[in-house]
Amino acid sequence: MKRTEFNAITSGVSGAFGNQLVMRIINGVQVIGRFPSASKVPPTDKQKSVTERFKAATAYAKQVMKNLSLKDLYSTLRVGKGGVFATAVADYFHAPKIDTVILEDYNGTVGSKVLVVATDNVKVDSVAVQILTSGGNLLEEGQAAFDPDTGQWQYTATQQNEDLQGSVIVVTAKDLPGNETKSETVMA
Repeated sequence: MKRTEFNAITSGVSGAFGNQLVMRIINGVQVIGRFPSASKVPPTDKQKSVTERFKAATAYAKQVMKNLSLKDLYSTLRVGKGGVFATAVADYFHAPKIDTVILEDYNGTVGSKVLVVATDNVKVDSVAVQILTSGGNLLEEGQAAFDPDTGQWQYTATQQNEDLQGSVIVVTAKDLPGNETKSETVMA
C-alpha cells in the first residue's frame, strides 16, 4: 500500500477505481492499495451463521430508522461517533441481563411481590414472570410492571401458593429487538 501526501485532486477521496485500485482513509492517512479479490475458499457454517445474524441485525436497524419513536430513542443512546443505525445493530447483538431476582416480598400469598432488576445496553422492553409449583406445574404467569422510581420490575402474585419450598420462579427479560434472557430460581 502506498501512503499519499497532500494532493488537491485526491484529497479526502476514498473508494474503488475500476477493479484495480482502492483508496482508503486509515487513521486520518490516505492509503492506496490493490483492489481486493474475493476468497476462493467457501465460507464455513460458522461464517454463514455470522453473516445471517448481521443480515438480521441490519434489517432490524432499517426498521428502527423508519420508526420515529424508536429512532429518537436510539439517537439519545448512541455512543461516540456511532449513529442511530450502528446503535440499533449493536443492540440486536446484546441480550438483556437479569441482574437480580428479589424474592423477600414473595411469600406465596395473593398480592405478594417478585421484584426483578434487569438491564440492557438500550432498553429492557418487558419482563415476564412464571411461578411453577414444586411439581413443575404452572401456578401463574404474567407481565411485570416497571417502576421508574426504583428501577425494578414488579410482579404481583394473583394465586395462592400453598407449598413455597421447591417452587420455581422463572423470569424472562426481553429487549426491543426481541432478544430474551431467562432466569430460574428455586425457592428454598
